[in-house]
Formats: sequence, structure tokens, C-alpha cells
Amino acid sequence: MLVRIVDIKDKVHWINPVHVKVVTEGKKGVTLICLKHEVAWGSTVCVIKTRTHIDETAELLNMGMPDGLIGYAPPADDDQADEGGAAAAAAMMG
Repeated sequence: MLVRIVDIKDKVHWINPVHVKVVTEGKKGVTLICLKHEVAWGSTVCVIKTRTHIDETAELLNMGMPDGLIGYAPPADDDQADEGGAAAAAAMMG
């Protein structure tokens, strides 16, 4: 789902959160949203500056993520699962 962001010049941007690489705090209460786009001739980087607080910006972007992609990790293939990783995780848990 696209997310509506208004930049510091009051220009409206509709962002696909899947393309956001980082959200960070800038100077003077500005939040920076860095996006990376893969295009036919390579990749481009875009930075959008907004006055929306960084936590609110991150929350908006998270709400726009497709279901199941927040904290997404692909399921292990049962035929090729590494039993050692599970044993190590169990040992760390306690």
C-alpha cells in the first residue's frame, strides 16, 4: 500500500514502503526517508525530507507494508533444514 508523505516544501509524495532503506533524524526536526529504486539503467537513490516526527513516519511506513513483510524471514525448507541452527538457538534459550 502506498503511504502519503508531505515533504518540507509541502509537496505530496506517495511512497511504496518496500523501497524505503532507512528512516533517520536530520537537523532541526527533519526526518529523512531514503529510498532506493531499481530501474532499467541501474539504481537511483532518493531522499525525502519531512517535518513528521521520525516515530510517526516509521509507524506510517510500517502500516503500509504488505501483510507478513514486517519482520519477514522466509520459512526454512524442511528438506534442507539445518538442524544445527535449531540446536544452537535452543541452547541459547536456556
